[in-house]
Parts: sequence; structure tokens; C-alpha cells
Amino acid sequence: MVGANDLLVGIQADQRAMGFEWGDAFAGFVLGSTFGFAGDVRGSHEHYNRTLEMLRRLGDFSLVAWVLVNLSNIAEVRGCRGRIRTRL
Repeated sequence: MVGANDLLVGIQADQRAMGFEWGDAFAGFVLGSTFGFAGDVRGSHEHYNRTLEMLRRLGDFSLVAWVLVNLSNIAEVRGCRGRIRTRL
């Protein structure tokens, strides 16, 4: 999984360098998922939070909903159920 994450980080950096914010955000969403599947909750949380900010700015509320689902799952794992509603 580390090799895949390194590749995705490179793709995300390329998207950011080209100024393609949606591509940057989507790569962040995928990275959040891969970090989560690898058991790195902190890394997953960081990628999803950054992605959430970008997607809200871009107005892509369908993907915002998916990010919020994943962040709520992370909050559940961390035992922070009360914080879930504050993100909405």
C-alpha cells in the first residue's frame, strides 16, 4: 500500500501544481481511503479534512457528503460520536 500512496501523493502534487483543485481534492479523497484501509486513521483524517475544505469551496456537495460519511466513520472509531454533528 505504501507504493500506491506514494504514487497518489505524486498525482495529487501534480494536480496542485497545475492549479486543478478538483483533481487535488479527488486525489485527497482517494488518499484518505487508502490510508484508512491501511489502518492509518490519523493520515486518513488529515486527507479527508483538507479535501472537505476544498470540495466545499468548489461546491461539489456530492463528494462532500462522501467525505463526511468517511469522517463520521473515523469519529466512530475514535469514540468521538458527539463531534460528528459539528462537521455538518
